[in-house]
Amino acid sequence: MAIAVKCGQCFRGFKVKDHYAGLSGMCPYCRYTVVVPDKRPEPVHVLADSIEVRYETRHASGETSTSSISLVTRVPKMPCQACDKPNLVGSATCYYCGVSLLD
Repeated sequence: MAIAVKCGQCFRGFKVKDHYAGLSGMCPYCRYTVVVPDKRPEPVHVLADSIEVRYETRHASGETSTSSISLVTRVPKMPCQACDKPNLVGSATCYYCGVSLLD
């Protein structure tokens, strides 16, 4: 299992072995000192925006009526270890930086 790290200088993501958790080292790209996180982040639940669906119904009498439904769903998301942006739980790679989320 590897730990994803993101450099604070060049903003590139890379992985290091678990035994480097909590230690600092140099970015392999720009040689900037980075600190390896202690542990993997726990999944968090992010409330999605509400979605309003409007629809129009035409009746046999020729009249029309408009209705709407508001939908709110909970979408389980987990922050990327490299860029800290939310991704759907179970995603193979980060949508934003491309780092693998399966390790």
